[in-house]
Amino acid sequence: SSDPAAALGAGTEAMQLYQGGLSPTHPLAIRALNGRCAQELSGDVPGAPSCDEAANRLAAARYADPMLRQAVAENLAERAARQRDSVQMESRALESLAAAATLGTPDPVWRASYLMARAQQAQQQPALAIFFGKQAVDQLQLLRRPLFEVDARLDAAFLRDKIDVYRTLANWLLDADRLDEALEVLQLMKSEERND
Repeated sequence: SSDPAAALGAGTEAMQLYQGGLSPTHPLAIRALNGRCAQELSGDVPGAPSCDEAANRLAAARYADPMLRQAVAENLAERAARQRDSVQMESRALESLAAAATLGTPDPVWRASYLMARAQQAQQQPALAIFFGKQAVDQLQLLRRPLFEVDARLDAAFLRDKIDVYRTLANWLLDADRLDEALEVLQLMKSEERND
């Protein structure tokens, strides 16, 4: 739902259903709670308390798959970014990246790499920000290649909500006087020119 209040209400209802039949550390219960955390972040709920609850339950769980660990750490890093806590953001981004790397698939790796890039930029580490930004773009390119081969419109639709990754990296490269690399990143962004 596009209405944050309605989404939070639905999240509360889902949590009540899960709590009735699952242990607090069951992966589905943690996943639902982490989804509520994301809704709280989207709705600017002060402190996003479900994020702490998801992290606490994850810590208490005997086992959680890396995808769940990555998702919880990603939300915690996003919350730290909104709170302008660059130290906590970097710590959580590193947890997110470690879990994503365990999975070895491009989707969570690009998100975790971009999160780490933003954390490094917030820590005034532009060279590291560029490094992790390039890692994120490389992973996105792996995901885009098969889409473009099928239909350029699929690639454009896929890229629509990821365009900031390319633009942010290009801006960081420009700030570092690395014009050729910035132009290359901007060329990658243009799906029409991916014929080669």
